[in-house]
Amino acid sequence: MPIVWSTILEIIDKIDKLIMQNGISGAQLMRDIWLSKGVYSQWRSGLQRPSNKNLKKVADYFGVTVEYFLTGED
Repeated sequence: MPIVWSTILEIIDKIDKLIMQNGISGAQLMRDIWLSKGVYSQWRSGLQRPSNKNLKKVADYFGVTVEYFLTGED
């Protein structure tokens, strides 16, 4: 099932909240999961959506499931 635009915005909002709760920056997250810091900027600006693989990396980093990003439930 394709991720719709409103869902992408909700996913980015949840990532932003996790970043703030953990006291890191988006750039730090990208370095820690071995992605270019520009990737996060592209997600936030809507130029690119997170791939399933990258969403899994973010979920693993924060100790949540991919389902958390899609439904809000872990």
